[in-house]
Amino acid sequence: MGNYLSGGSIKVKENGWIKRISLSIRPPSLEDNRGDLDRLFFSIRHILGDCKIDMPLDLISKVQKFLRTYRYKTDILYFEDGNILKIIDLFPAGFNLPLYGIAIDLGTSNIALSLINIVKGKEVYFQNILNPQIKVGPDILSRIHFAEDNRKLAELQEMVIDAINREIEDMIHKTGIKREHIVGMSVAGNTTMSHLFLSLDPHWICREPYIPCANRFPILRAKELGIFINKNAPVFIFPNVGSYLGGDIISGIFSLGLEGSERLFCFIDVGTNAEIVIGSREWMIGCAGAAGPALEGGVGNIGMMAGKGVIDRISYDANEDRFKIHLIGEGSPKGLCGSAMIDLISELFLYGFLDERGRFVKERCKERLGNREDEIRFFILRPGEFYSLNEGLYITQAEVDSLIRSKAAMYTILRTITGMLNVDFNDINRFYIAGTFGSYIDPRSAINIGMLPDIPIERFEVCGNTCLEGAKRLFFERDGIRRIYRIRDNLTYVELNVNQEFMNLFSGSKFLPHTDISLFPSVKKRLSSVLR
Repeated sequence: MGNYLSGGSIKVKENGWIKRISLSIRPPSLEDNRGDLDRLFFSIRHILGDCKIDMPLDLISKVQKFLRTYRYKTDILYFEDGNILKIIDLFPAGFNLPLYGIAIDLGTSNIALSLINIVKGKEVYFQNILNPQIKVGPDILSRIHFAEDNRKLAELQEMVIDAINREIEDMIHKTGIKREHIVGMSVAGNTTMSHLFLSLDPHWICREPYIPCANRFPILRAKELGIFINKNAPVFIFPNVGSYLGGDIISGIFSLGLEGSERLFCFIDVGTNAEIVIGSREWMIGCAGAAGPALEGGVGNIGMMAGKGVIDRISYDANEDRFKIHLIGEGSPKGLCGSAMIDLISELFLYGFLDERGRFVKERCKERLGNREDEIRFFILRPGEFYSLNEGLYITQAEVDSLIRSKAAMYTILRTITGMLNVDFNDINRFYIAGTFGSYIDPRSAINIGMLPDIPIERFEVCGNTCLEGAKRLFFERDGIRRIYRIRDNLTYVELNVNQEFMNLFSGSKFLPHTDISLFPSVKKRLSSVLR
């Protein structure tokens, strides 16, 4: 029997979960008559050690012609799934064209996609789109109920897959890359979004005892999901911890490396759901609750997701009696994203336009306040300027109420979990704020309305979209998947749906900033200063 291998090496440019090896295989002869697939597998094991190898049939069928065409020199692209080496594709030896991965933040309201050059380690394309499932309902509960019919469950999956494929087509058209060079995808989302992405029945997610179909998902091939990239590219879905603590939180902790923190931290991911983890490298406890679409800019006429032409910051100038805005990009304002909504409610409250119940004060609002034909009150920021009722760029009492419910849920979750752990807010070294609007939020405004605890502002760190960052990081960390599963397995989930203390605390949080003003001493002081 002949020597199968005349040389071999491991390329280390791809340092993430998708790896590449270079093989130089001795061609067959009359003395060495093993099949080309056997020869290929032997060469892989010669470099990587004894391992199970999985290769799709469509790749097996091209092995013989491919090896002979390229004189038995080839680069093999693969990933590891447990103790199995799974081959993605074969490329000519020395293949030096870019290879790409797609990272996805699968949000309830929005889907963010990042195209990454995994050889050079940089993002080359980014897109943020509306989740098409929103036409079924703005929250996960409405989609869970819609999915009771298996055909409608498949319809929800199709909506997302089709939207992702359209963006992939756009990426390919604008960048000129080849589809087969997109060799992996990572997807992070909450538990319900992950289930709908895979067409898994979400029925029991919202019903006691609140058990999802799965918390860990197999690594699938793109062709199994109908995703139009390299058909054998792996699709990794971040695991869940529980019904309302999903892969988005795991991805966020992974992106920041918080599982190694020596000091107590609090990680807050705010979107349609508010998901919170408190812990350190010794332990982590997490819980979640519905925050509502208000904090993702999904509020009525005025709310929008962050983007060009959207207001992301607002302040009130008492001397000029006018609201000042900061716009993302240039042009005319289109609406407010979640961070600006928080700023606006904060300023309206501090300067007396809203009372502690969140109701407009008629005597203070004066000509800015009106009633629509449906008798809903509205408030215009700059009368006679760029806000017009015809365009719908105004804020109504209903929209204020929606945001107050969202902020109340956020603060109540924090109070509940710290109470369960017998931890004071001041015991926590660092608060990390993430989520769709995590790049823009002003923690001071959030404190003013009673959304975040009243602690020194320097303890807050605004982190942006850590869910997407974690999905991107996976392409650059060799041991990333093992680390992700360790985070998941070390995180204890607490179910709040059956927690009576949560309900007791929630009612008191639906005021500005709270029924117990002593919990917010800096806000009380500022209110006194403004009123003077």
